[in-house]
Amino acid sequence: MSRFFKKIIKNTFIISSGTLVSRILGFFRDVLIARFFGTSFLIEAFLVAFRLPNIFRSLLGEGAVDSVVIPVISEYKDKNFSRVAGSLFITSFVLLLGVVVLGITFAKFIVILTAPGFLLQPEKFELTERLTKIVFSYLLFIGLSANLGGILYTKGNFFVPSFSPLILNLTVILGILSLSFFKEEPVYVLSYFVILAGILQFLWNFLASKKYISLTLNIKKAFLDKAIIRMGKLSLPRIWSVAVYHINVFLDTFLASFSQIVGQGAVAAIYYSNRLIQFPLALFSLSISRAVLPGLASLSAEDRLQDFKSALSFSFKNLSLFMIPFSVFFLFFSSPLVEIIFKRGAFDTYSVVITSSTLFFYSVGLFFFASSRLLISAFYSLKDTKTPAKISTFTLLINFILSIILMRPLKVGGLALASSISAGGGFLLLFWSLQKKVGTIGGIGLPIAKLLGVSLISVGLSKFCFIFMDINPLAKILLSLIIAVFSFLILSYILKIEPLIKILRWVSEKR
Repeated sequence: MSRFFKKIIKNTFIISSGTLVSRILGFFRDVLIARFFGTSFLIEAFLVAFRLPNIFRSLLGEGAVDSVVIPVISEYKDKNFSRVAGSLFITSFVLLLGVVVLGITFAKFIVILTAPGFLLQPEKFELTERLTKIVFSYLLFIGLSANLGGILYTKGNFFVPSFSPLILNLTVILGILSLSFFKEEPVYVLSYFVILAGILQFLWNFLASKKYISLTLNIKKAFLDKAIIRMGKLSLPRIWSVAVYHINVFLDTFLASFSQIVGQGAVAAIYYSNRLIQFPLALFSLSISRAVLPGLASLSAEDRLQDFKSALSFSFKNLSLFMIPFSVFFLFFSSPLVEIIFKRGAFDTYSVVITSSTLFFYSVGLFFFASSRLLISAFYSLKDTKTPAKISTFTLLINFILSIILMRPLKVGGLALASSISAGGGFLLLFWSLQKKVGTIGGIGLPIAKLLGVSLISVGLSKFCFIFMDINPLAKILLSLIIAVFSFLILSYILKIEPLIKILRWVSEKR
């Protein structure tokens, strides 16, 4: 199992490296967006227009790749792979094109469904409808790009798909920096550059994967391919489970459009805070879950239940090693982080207040968002798609009820807190259901308790120092972060936090 664990860490490192570079560029992109648009109605219109194609991208792109495409297409790794890959490309193209046409045709109704509160502001509603018609075509290119990424992952090429998101961020950054060269409204220029980014991402993945694909123009033959039919049968419950986080965000956007209740700029506040929350989620949760899925599936197929539980426990502890400190840091530093990263130009003090409030309450559920994704991967490897789907549905219902209750007293922060509480409940149900299926998953409770204690002490110490520092704000937050990291590492080593000790041991062995 030691070799298996090392492979998980290696693959996680490759995926995380691409994600890290992409997220750094993403932060720079969002800083520029905040500077030019702040939390104005222009950026809110763009974010709502971009929300639904982005959700479909997760459902028909990354969500389908992780939960359906990779598990099925892996069975054809040595035989008929190019045929199945070609059928996958053709069917994906047809389905995505159909969704894009429907999205453009019914853009008005999509906006009503996504942000009904905009109906009270005709100018914002009309702008959102026009932008929706423009950006929906992005789904075609990014969806195909995600499916091509799944082909590359199966073939062991982690570099190309992992670094693909860099193209989106670089292209959008270029677009924002060149806004002054265009006579058209800046928010339209931003939308056009998003589409250009989707095209470039598609070409990046296609050029790397075309040698594995045997394309056919026979659409009927592609849809009747046995592998594609299997993917179709598996897709609905799996995609629904994977999509629960994005649907919760969609629900937050829906309710945030009622600015009379939650305050002006709520949609933008959710976007900016989500960008920060998504950093550790993508860097660690997605990377670890994607890296461990093939291994868990193999152990399950070989009926090695004890090794399965050991691998899951190992992955869970490694995920906790990163997510718990991030959660605590966001809780303690939500306001300073938002101020340092975004406060400039149109992003004023009011924008800082509503965004930091949202970030604070999302941080409460960060650990649960991340851990649920890993547990769902475990269910998939056991070929159980119904349990996560049922729990996801229950979680979504609880989130909606709590959002209605909390949005008045806590404004936009109440929507974030509702998502966090429902995520916690969903995590507990997933963990309990998984243990009923495979037996007790031991060795998790004490490491998590240690990590929480070490994180609170480390971040608490850095916050104490932050309060009494009288230096440049950027230097102040960076020095506080350094204090938190070093104190965390020292305390973790003294208390022998298991995941950290193992990683340090393997690194020393390589040297």
